[in-house]
Amino acid sequence: MEEQDYQTEITRMALSLGKEKGGHFIHELTPQTKNPVVFFGLNVFLGWLGVDRFMIGDTLAGVMKLLITIVSVGFLGWVWVLVDCFLIGKRVRQYNMDKARAIYSRLE
Repeated sequence: MEEQDYQTEITRMALSLGKEKGGHFIHELTPQTKNPVVFFGLNVFLGWLGVDRFMIGDTLAGVMKLLITIVSVGFLGWVWVLVDCFLIGKRVRQYNMDKARAIYSRLE
């Protein structure tokens, strides 16, 4: 999911709930969202350990990243880090959207 689509969808959800519930929706969502830029940094510095994936709930991907790094003595782990530089932002926005949908469905 692209950043603009994400922002448009969040705004649509908040407006469809009305003023009071929409404000509560934003107030509840804001502390639960993850920043894609922070996760990009985590990926660059600790991605070979799978830390970025563990923090967004992708436990299997985190374990795989860690095991591949250990088995390949680091080489393939760094390849995955490079690939994740392009994927992690989209995955973080998807995580945030899943949180938003859960809050939205509870407030509806």
